[in-house]
Amino acid sequence: MVKKLFFWIDPTLVFIGIFSVFALLRPTFHVANTHKPESSLEKNTLAVSSDAIQKKQGIDVSHFQGVVDWKAIKNNVDYVYVKATDGITYVDPRYYENSQALTQEKIHSGAYHFYEPDDDPIKQADNFLSTTGSFSHRLRPVLDVEISRGKSANEISAAVLKWLEYVTQKTGCKPIVYSYASFWDEYLGKSFSNYPFWLADYTAIVQPPADRADWQLWQYSQTGRIDGIAIAVDRDIFQGDVKQFNDLFCP
Repeated sequence: MVKKLFFWIDPTLVFIGIFSVFALLRPTFHVANTHKPESSLEKNTLAVSSDAIQKKQGIDVSHFQGVVDWKAIKNNVDYVYVKATDGITYVDPRYYENSQALTQEKIHSGAYHFYEPDDDPIKQADNFLSTTGSFSHRLRPVLDVEISRGKSANEISAAVLKWLEYVTQKTGCKPIVYSYASFWDEYLGKSFSNYPFWLADYTAIVQPPADRADWQLWQYSQTGRIDGIAIAVDRDIFQGDVKQFNDLFCP
């Protein structure tokens, strides 16, 4: 009796089970096959690529890096800053060679000046402008401000402002200020909040000054390595959208 009951019920259960599974799965297959047409996926991909945060890698170099293989560098960075001048007379020994190569390789580039607190800011600016004038660096000029030489905060900020305003007037392009957080807090501060900021900070997580969370560039390492340079080099990163990256270039 048990055996007979087993064979009579089993086919029905099997039929019902198969029918139920099919009924449940069929709508799922239908939705999957019609979810987001190919053209929609392509459109979404393009939208993300045009508006997404861009983490663009760069380096900054001086004669300390020696001879640079710019052909090798070209495929590994998005932009390069080269040291041009220091004080009122000094020109970096490799500035001209580096700038010529950067132009030839069509690498986005800019030049920076190391600020000397004991020197007249306008004469320093003239040294920078006369040195860089023969090259078409597209990135904004940079003023590296990181030493005080015993000058007060008021003296530093007043002189730095003269350099920045003079270069802006002569070039039509507002410079970027490079410094580190504690120096910014003590000597520069909110008076320079309308200038783009390049932060030097060698910690795992960027720590900008309290009033400058809107940094444009971050020099995150002094000991970086990259194909094309035999020794350590400063590594930099830009983080922002496409429009913000374009704003790093002079009009």
